Amino acid sequence: MKRLILAATAALALAACTDGPLLESPKTPRPPLMDIVWGPADSIFTNQVPGETGYAGPDGWQVATVFTAEDTMLITHFRFYQAVGETGTHTGKLYTTGGTLIASKTFGTTSTGWNRVALTFPVQVAEGNYVISVNTNTYQVKTGGYFFFNGAINRTKLVATGGKYGQPINSFPSSGSTSAFFADVVYRPKLCNDDVDIPCP
Repeated sequence: MKRLILAATAALALAACTDGPLLESPKTPRPPLMDIVWGPADSIFTNQVPGETGYAGPDGWQVATVFTAEDTMLITHFRFYQAVGETGTHTGKLYTTGGTLIASKTFGTTSTGWNRVALTFPVQVAEGNYVISVNTNTYQVKTGGYFFFNGAINRTKLVATGGKYGQPINSFPSSGSTSAFFADVVYRPKLCNDDVDIPCP
């Protein structure tokens, strides 16, 4: 009997030592937040309208806007303002200022005024300089000397500094301009907020 009591006591002691901590999930610190928190959507020209909405420029030009991303951002759509009388297919192209193509997307059915197309996969770009470009087939829009008279366009963590143009269509536009040609992006800036896990500098 004494042996049975001692064996039962030993078994209970062993269970007390092992059941609790060994069966619990290990306590590990929460990993740092890896996903970026994105702010509200914004664009360069918002709801602005060009000064000339049916400018009869030479056929087959590539027109563009040069902009600086002041922080990481997510580009979700391309936009452009279609001229009166303009027809045909239009493709938005995002480049580095050195001419490296980052993304392209063809617009669907378009009509006079603002048109936009969603990228199949949103593009995350780092701080730096970029060119958003679209082709015009017969007519184009512009506000001549816009950046000369008004200076840069300042949006949320984005600054647009000028226009570009060139030929042939679907090539990198190589000539700088102070005119605004209303090629645009819809983007979401990286959110900087001390209330989340991405602290402000």
